[in-house]
Amino acid sequence: MYNNLTAIILAGGHGSRMGGLDKGLVPFDNNPLISYAINAVVPHVSEIMISANRSISKYKHFGYKVIEDKMTGGLGPLAGIYTGLLNCKTEYLISIPCDTPFLPDNLTTNLINSVYETNCNGAIPYTKLKNEKKLFHPTVMLLRTELKKSLADYLKNGGRKIKLWTDEENFCEVFFDNEKHFENLNTLDDLKNEKI
Repeated sequence: MYNNLTAIILAGGHGSRMGGLDKGLVPFDNNPLISYAINAVVPHVSEIMISANRSISKYKHFGYKVIEDKMTGGLGPLAGIYTGLLNCKTEYLISIPCDTPFLPDNLTTNLINSVYETNCNGAIPYTKLKNEKKLFHPTVMLLRTELKKSLADYLKNGGRKIKLWTDEENFCEVFFDNEKHFENLNTLDDLKNEKI
């Protein structure tokens, strides 16, 4: 476990591609989808927070602090990450979307080790497409908590693209060899067609 690391589980989306359902609470293989994200980080972090903008009482049943976005206006995942930074008491924060049930066991360790080794401000994972092009998964990121002012400024100035901000802030890119590990389950059909 890393005592200097907190996790934020991003469950604040509108679930528009899932018929408006609250995605983190939708069952997948008999468990709420968010439970897989929690299980991916719980052995590695000192605290877990859930970023949610509805179903607050239901999310509180998981036993973790639930926080609502401080910046409103449909700002996407960065709004949840920013709220996580505002509430984070440790040196680092890792963000995990609530709809990625196949995350690898070595995710947290590989990201934080890359930050330690390169002294960068954060780390985002990528896999490779068949043509060797990098495919980034930036809603999964590990970053220094001190970046909250930078992220606030980026959002206030109209920035929305995660990768543009991480490039500005000297994030390292960490390779993972299995694209399946970062698959998002966005629709009810995705849930039906997948198995753990």
